[in-house]
Amino acid sequence: MNTQLTRRDFLRTTAASVAGAAILAGTNTTAYAADEFFAMDGVSQAALVKKGEVTPLELLDAAIARAEALNPKLNAIVTPMYDQARERAKGELPEGPFKGVPTLMKDLLDYEGVRTAYGSRMMMGNVAAATHPLGKAMEKMGMVIMGKSATPEFGLLPTTEPAAFGSTNNPWDLARSPGGSSGGTAAAVAAGITPFAQGSDGGGSIRIPSSNCGLFGMKPTRGRVVNTPGPARAGDLSVRGFLTRSVRDGELALGGSTARDITLPPTSGWSIEGKKLRIAVAIDAATGGKPHEECVNAITNSAKLCEDLGHHVEEATPPIDGDQFSWAMLTLWSHIPYMTIEQVKAATGNPPPRAALEGWTWGLAESFSKQEDGALEKAVAHMQVVTKQMNAFFNKYDMLLTPVLASPPVKTGDLAPNVDYQTLFDRVVEYAAFTPVANAAGLPAMSVPLHWTQDDLPVGSHFVGAHGEERKLFALAKQLETAKPWADRWPKTSAKNI
Repeated sequence: MNTQLTRRDFLRTTAASVAGAAILAGTNTTAYAADEFFAMDGVSQAALVKKGEVTPLELLDAAIARAEALNPKLNAIVTPMYDQARERAKGELPEGPFKGVPTLMKDLLDYEGVRTAYGSRMMMGNVAAATHPLGKAMEKMGMVIMGKSATPEFGLLPTTEPAAFGSTNNPWDLARSPGGSSGGTAAAVAAGITPFAQGSDGGGSIRIPSSNCGLFGMKPTRGRVVNTPGPARAGDLSVRGFLTRSVRDGELALGGSTARDITLPPTSGWSIEGKKLRIAVAIDAATGGKPHEECVNAITNSAKLCEDLGHHVEEATPPIDGDQFSWAMLTLWSHIPYMTIEQVKAATGNPPPRAALEGWTWGLAESFSKQEDGALEKAVAHMQVVTKQMNAFFNKYDMLLTPVLASPPVKTGDLAPNVDYQTLFDRVVEYAAFTPVANAAGLPAMSVPLHWTQDDLPVGSHFVGAHGEERKLFALAKQLETAKPWADRWPKTSAKNI
């Protein structure tokens, strides 16, 4: 008789034992079997499926068990899709690089038949009629989408504390924010619910939560990722991508979601071996802000690591007019809620009730309404100037290294949407001063988890690359990942510690 337990048998036996113990104890506690999948990245999980060592349904059920154990503490998943996901996992999946790997979509992206609330009370009844092209690309790669992750209202804040769903908590410290706007995605991935998940970035919304949660996050070049019809234009700030635990997951996921009709270089295939990158370092923000000591330490140490790896590193600052840039960014950002309210007025004849939207959303919209005629066009024109300035800067340098944020993860409530508008505005401008330039210029940029504070809070390092050069960023990231691994670092609230 063969007494050797297979991986599948182990999971089934353990799950049954835990469930049986709960029944005997007379409790209603959800059974959770500690599994061996949570520490694997997506590539490793997909390899198990390909070898026939595990089924997609078993991967999914393990991820759902982790979600049910952890989400009450994190509030990272706001719309579970477990039934749809199980049906998909039982069926024939495409032979993609992530066949059978469970993941999440951010609640700003549509999935047919599922609510897209945009983190807003006003949109709680909004059910998507069709799946966004990126969602289709994710499924073509074999991913199994198991839910929607939390976001601030319309993705407008660098924290995730919407009135519609409540605060999402950072698994490294539940009293702190995971960042935003992809805060639910970051919290779920950092805690080990899924190995990666989808996010978006209009001013730092992939890189900010990646920094706060100890993840790798790549903001793609404008126009790289499949989208709804329409050309990418100057002034388009937001792009979509992924937050991952491993660099190779991020590289593969972006490669599988790249639009077919673009003329950008490929996202992979560039070898860094024997190459000496020219890396500029700027500690202070273009707007003049001074970062926290821990953020300075993170960048100083990362610069030294790059030097030790053989790269040329020197201090250099892009020639950005901080005041003009801040005005243009605010104008473009505030136009988003302004147009949302205008669309409601056009459809109903009235603006939405005051209570339907958060104070921050109203404040941004009202600030745009006070702008002079032609302000939007002037803001777009200034972003074109910034784009030319940044492109010229990258004629000399391969990359720019800066802090991701002005401070480590902030306390929940510090950036909440119910904070007085002007106070919140000042805090946001100071906190998120480094990431928006890449959005303005349409450049790729990444947060790499290379530093932790004395309080064990993660602080990312921000690398911006030349237009279309994600492949160089990925190559450097893999080199950094090898030199200073982070895969074994887990937060207190995670699948490792349940």
